[in-house]
Amino acid sequence: DKQAKLQEKIDALGAWDVQRAERPGCMRPGAESREALECLQAFGSFPYGLNGSNVVIADAPDADDLVEVAARSGYLMWLFSRSAAASGANTPTTRRS
Repeated sequence: DKQAKLQEKIDALGAWDVQRAERPGCMRPGAESREALECLQAFGSFPYGLNGSNVVIADAPDADDLVEVAARSGYLMWLFSRSAAASGANTPTTRRS
């Protein structure tokens, strides 16, 4: 499987752990509000600011279109984190949608 092969290559580098997370569309009957917030966050469209400023800075002119498609159809999210074995410590996770 492609995921296993990718993980093997990453493990060989000894630097990163990667996980694939599949999320359902958040605009469906019975979807929780938490799912809608997570979908917005995944595409850098965090709806809340801090002291009147955006908390996410991104140059993605099609972000609104991506969020709309993800809300209807779902999306994949890749979670990257520094490998504990390579870094000797647990570091924050980086996400990519």
